[in-house]
Amino acid sequence: MTFLIGVAATVALFVSLFLSGNTSVGVFGNTHAILLVFGGTAAIFFLSTPLHDLRAMLRSLRGTEFSEDDPSVITKELEAVLAEGVEPALRSRFTLVRHAGRLWAEGISPEMFDPRLRLFDEASGRDALVLPSALRSLAKYPPALGMIGTVFGLVDLFGKLGADGSTIGPSLALAMTATFYGLILANFVFLPLADRLVARQCRQAKLQRVLLRGLSLVNAGEPPHLVEDGSDVAA
Repeated sequence: MTFLIGVAATVALFVSLFLSGNTSVGVFGNTHAILLVFGGTAAIFFLSTPLHDLRAMLRSLRGTEFSEDDPSVITKELEAVLAEGVEPALRSRFTLVRHAGRLWAEGISPEMFDPRLRLFDEASGRDALVLPSALRSLAKYPPALGMIGTVFGLVDLFGKLGADGSTIGPSLALAMTATFYGLILANFVFLPLADRLVARQCRQAKLQRVLLRGLSLVNAGEPPHLVEDGSDVAA
Protein backbone atom coordinates (compact mmCIF):
# COMPACT_ATOMS: atom_id res chain seq x y z
CA MET A 1 0.00 0.00 0.00
CA THR A 2 2.74 2.47 0.95
CA PHE A 3 4.58 1.58 -2.26
CA LEU A 4 1.59 2.64 -4.36
CA ILE A 5 1.24 5.84 -2.32
CA GLY A 6 4.90 6.61 -2.97
CA VAL A 7 4.55 6.01 -6.71
CA ALA A 8 1.45 8.19 -6.87
CA ALA A 9 3.17 10.97 -4.90
CA THR A 10 6.20 10.87 -7.22
CA VAL A 11 4.03 11.06 -10.34
CA ALA A 12 2.01 13.92 -8.82
CA LEU A 13 5.23 15.77 -7.98
CA PHE A 14 6.55 15.73 -11.53
CA VAL A 15 3.18 16.47 -13.08
CA SER A 16 2.84 19.53 -10.84
CA LEU A 17 6.36 20.64 -11.77
CA PHE A 18 5.56 20.39 -15.48
CA LEU A 19 2.23 22.18 -15.11
CA SER A 20 3.50 24.96 -12.86
CA GLY A 21 6.40 25.72 -15.18
CA ASN A 22 4.38 25.38 -18.40
CA THR A 23 6.99 22.88 -19.53
CA SER A 24 6.28 20.52 -22.39
CA VAL A 25 6.83 16.86 -21.53
CA GLY A 26 8.09 16.34 -25.06
CA VAL A 27 11.17 18.42 -24.24
CA PHE A 28 12.40 15.55 -22.05
CA GLY A 29 11.84 12.89 -24.69
CA ASN A 30 15.41 12.92 -25.93
CA THR A 31 16.04 9.51 -27.46
CA HIS A 32 19.82 9.66 -27.15
CA ALA A 33 19.65 10.52 -23.45
CA ILE A 34 17.14 7.73 -22.78
CA LEU A 35 19.26 5.15 -24.58
CA LEU A 36 22.45 6.28 -22.86
CA VAL A 37 21.12 6.33 -19.29
CA PHE A 38 18.60 3.47 -19.28
CA GLY A 39 20.42 1.26 -21.78
CA GLY A 40 23.78 1.94 -20.17
CA THR A 41 22.43 1.14 -16.71
CA ALA A 42 20.98 -2.16 -17.94
CA ALA A 43 24.28 -3.07 -19.61
CA ILE A 44 26.27 -2.26 -16.46
CA PHE A 45 23.82 -4.28 -14.36
CA PHE A 46 24.40 -7.42 -16.40
CA LEU A 47 28.15 -6.81 -16.59
CA SER A 48 28.47 -6.44 -12.82
CA THR A 49 26.00 -9.11 -11.62
CA PRO A 50 27.03 -12.79 -11.45
CA LEU A 51 24.43 -15.36 -12.49
CA HIS A 52 24.13 -16.71 -8.94
CA ASP A 53 23.32 -13.23 -7.61
CA LEU A 54 20.81 -12.69 -10.41
CA ARG A 55 18.98 -15.86 -9.38
CA ALA A 56 19.00 -14.72 -5.74
CA MET A 57 17.47 -11.40 -6.83
CA LEU A 58 14.69 -13.16 -8.73
CA ARG A 59 13.90 -15.24 -5.63
CA SER A 60 13.84 -12.09 -3.52
CA LEU A 61 11.49 -10.32 -5.96
CA ARG A 62 8.85 -13.00 -5.40
CA GLY A 63 8.17 -11.27 -2.10
CA THR A 64 8.20 -12.15 1.52
CA GLU A 65 6.67 -15.38 2.80
CA PHE A 66 5.20 -13.63 5.81
CA SER A 67 1.98 -11.65 6.16
CA GLU A 68 0.47 -9.53 8.90
CA ASP A 69 -1.00 -12.56 10.72
CA ASP A 70 2.36 -14.29 10.90
CA PRO A 71 2.49 -15.28 14.60
CA SER A 72 -0.76 -17.21 14.40
CA VAL A 73 0.18 -18.73 11.03
CA ILE A 74 3.56 -19.83 12.37
CA THR A 75 1.92 -21.32 15.46
CA LYS A 76 -0.54 -23.35 13.36
CA GLU A 77 2.21 -24.58 11.07
CA LEU A 78 4.41 -25.76 13.93
CA GLU A 79 1.55 -27.28 15.92
CA ALA A 80 0.57 -29.32 12.85
CA VAL A 81 4.18 -30.48 12.43
CA LEU A 82 4.39 -31.42 16.11
CA ALA A 83 1.12 -33.36 15.95
CA GLU A 84 1.37 -35.02 12.51
CA GLY A 85 5.08 -35.32 11.75
CA VAL A 86 7.00 -34.69 8.54
CA GLU A 87 4.18 -34.41 5.97
CA PRO A 88 2.81 -31.00 7.06
CA ALA A 89 6.36 -29.65 7.14
CA LEU A 90 7.03 -30.73 3.54
CA ARG A 91 3.80 -29.00 2.41
CA SER A 92 4.44 -25.77 4.34
CA ARG A 93 4.52 -22.41 2.55
CA PHE A 94 7.55 -21.44 4.64
CA THR A 95 10.88 -22.36 3.04
CA LEU A 96 12.53 -22.93 6.43
CA VAL A 97 9.81 -25.35 7.53
CA ARG A 98 10.05 -27.29 4.27
CA HIS A 99 13.81 -27.57 4.72
CA ALA A 100 13.29 -28.80 8.27
CA GLY A 101 10.86 -31.39 6.91
CA ARG A 102 13.49 -32.61 4.44
CA LEU A 103 16.03 -32.91 7.27
CA TRP A 104 13.60 -34.96 9.33
CA ALA A 105 12.75 -37.12 6.32
CA GLU A 106 16.47 -37.82 5.87
CA GLY A 107 16.60 -39.03 9.46
CA ILE A 108 18.95 -36.37 10.76
CA SER A 109 19.97 -36.71 14.40
CA PRO A 110 18.43 -34.23 16.90
CA GLU A 111 21.92 -32.92 17.71
CA MET A 112 22.67 -32.04 14.07
CA PHE A 113 19.24 -30.56 13.31
CA ASP A 114 19.78 -27.08 14.80
CA PRO A 115 23.23 -26.46 13.22
CA ARG A 116 22.03 -27.60 9.77
CA LEU A 117 18.88 -25.49 9.98
CA ARG A 118 20.84 -22.41 11.07
CA LEU A 119 23.26 -22.80 8.17
CA PHE A 120 20.34 -22.90 5.73
CA ASP A 121 18.74 -19.86 7.40
CA GLU A 122 21.98 -17.86 7.21
CA ALA A 123 22.38 -18.68 3.51
CA SER A 124 18.78 -17.60 2.84
CA GLY A 125 19.38 -14.35 4.71
CA ARG A 126 22.44 -13.57 2.61
CA ASP A 127 20.47 -14.20 -0.59
CA ALA A 128 17.74 -11.82 0.55
CA LEU A 129 20.27 -8.99 0.91
CA VAL A 130 21.69 -9.41 -2.60
CA LEU A 131 18.96 -7.37 -4.33
CA PRO A 132 19.04 -4.25 -2.08
CA SER A 133 22.83 -4.32 -2.17
CA ALA A 134 22.80 -4.53 -5.97
CA LEU A 135 20.30 -1.65 -6.22
CA ARG A 136 22.46 0.55 -3.99
CA SER A 137 25.49 -0.29 -6.10
CA LEU A 138 23.59 0.29 -9.34
CA ALA A 139 22.37 3.71 -8.13
CA LYS A 140 25.80 5.25 -8.62
CA TYR A 141 25.85 4.56 -12.37
CA PRO A 142 22.86 6.55 -13.79
CA PRO A 143 24.19 9.95 -12.59
CA ALA A 144 27.60 9.07 -14.03
CA LEU A 145 26.00 8.06 -17.32
CA GLY A 146 24.04 11.31 -17.22
CA MET A 147 27.28 13.23 -16.86
CA ILE A 148 28.70 11.33 -19.83
CA GLY A 149 25.63 12.44 -21.81
CA THR A 150 26.19 16.02 -20.62
CA VAL A 151 29.82 15.98 -21.73
CA PHE A 152 28.85 14.37 -25.05
CA GLY A 153 26.18 17.01 -25.63
CA LEU A 154 28.51 19.88 -24.76
CA VAL A 155 31.24 18.56 -27.04
CA ASP A 156 28.68 18.29 -29.83
CA LEU A 157 27.45 21.79 -29.02
CA PHE A 158 30.91 23.36 -29.16
CA GLY A 159 31.57 21.56 -32.43
CA LYS A 160 28.53 23.25 -33.95
CA LEU A 161 28.98 26.78 -32.59
CA GLY A 162 30.24 28.04 -35.91
CA ALA A 163 27.52 26.27 -37.90
CA ASP A 164 23.79 26.84 -38.22
CA GLY A 165 22.37 27.91 -34.83
CA SER A 166 19.37 25.60 -35.26
CA THR A 167 21.55 22.59 -34.44
CA ILE A 168 22.49 23.87 -30.98
CA GLY A 169 19.12 23.01 -29.40
CA PRO A 170 19.37 19.20 -29.75
CA SER A 171 22.91 19.21 -28.35
CA LEU A 172 21.82 21.18 -25.29
CA ALA A 173 18.81 18.90 -24.87
CA LEU A 174 21.05 15.83 -24.77
CA ALA A 175 23.42 17.52 -22.32
CA MET A 176 20.68 18.40 -19.84
CA THR A 177 18.17 15.56 -20.16
CA ALA A 178 20.83 12.85 -19.74
CA THR A 179 21.74 14.27 -16.32
CA PHE A 180 18.04 14.60 -15.48
CA TYR A 181 17.33 10.94 -16.28
CA GLY A 182 20.40 9.79 -14.37
CA LEU A 183 19.38 11.65 -11.20
CA ILE A 184 15.78 10.45 -11.44
CA LEU A 185 16.75 6.81 -11.94
CA ALA A 186 19.17 6.83 -9.01
CA ASN A 187 17.20 8.87 -6.46
CA PHE A 188 13.59 8.02 -7.33
CA VAL A 189 13.96 4.36 -8.32
CA PHE A 190 17.06 2.46 -7.19
CA LEU A 191 17.75 4.00 -3.77
CA PRO A 192 14.11 4.07 -2.55
CA LEU A 193 13.58 0.47 -3.70
CA ALA A 194 16.77 -0.61 -1.93
CA ASP A 195 15.63 1.06 1.31
CA ARG A 196 12.21 -0.59 1.05
CA LEU A 197 13.73 -4.03 0.48
CA VAL A 198 16.07 -3.60 3.47
CA ALA A 199 13.11 -2.67 5.70
CA ARG A 200 11.18 -5.71 4.45
CA GLN A 201 14.17 -7.96 5.06
CA CYS A 202 14.54 -6.66 8.64
CA ARG A 203 10.92 -7.58 9.38
CA GLN A 204 11.29 -10.96 7.73
CA ALA A 205 14.50 -11.66 9.66
CA LYS A 206 12.69 -11.12 12.97
CA LEU A 207 9.92 -13.50 12.00
CA GLN A 208 12.46 -15.97 10.65
CA ARG A 209 14.17 -16.07 14.07
CA VAL A 210 10.82 -16.86 15.70
CA LEU A 211 10.27 -19.65 13.18
CA LEU A 212 13.77 -20.98 13.75
CA ARG A 213 13.29 -21.12 17.51
CA GLY A 214 9.88 -22.74 17.10
CA LEU A 215 11.32 -25.47 14.84
CA SER A 216 14.05 -26.11 17.40
CA LEU A 217 11.36 -26.65 20.04
CA VAL A 218 9.40 -28.96 17.74
CA ASN A 219 12.57 -30.95 17.07
CA ALA A 220 12.93 -31.39 20.83
CA GLY A 221 9.28 -32.54 21.06
CA GLU A 222 8.12 -29.47 22.97
CA PRO A 223 5.18 -27.14 22.21
CA PRO A 224 6.22 -24.00 20.28
CA HIS A 225 5.22 -21.51 23.01
CA LEU A 226 7.85 -18.95 21.95
CA VAL A 227 6.01 -18.54 18.68
CA GLU A 228 2.58 -18.34 20.25
CA ASP A 229 3.31 -15.22 22.29
CA GLY A 230 4.83 -13.41 19.29
CA SER A 231 7.31 -11.61 21.55
CA ASP A 232 10.07 -11.59 18.95
CA VAL A 233 7.87 -9.95 16.34
CA ALA A 234 6.83 -6.91 18.30
CA ALA A 235 9.92 -4.80 17.60
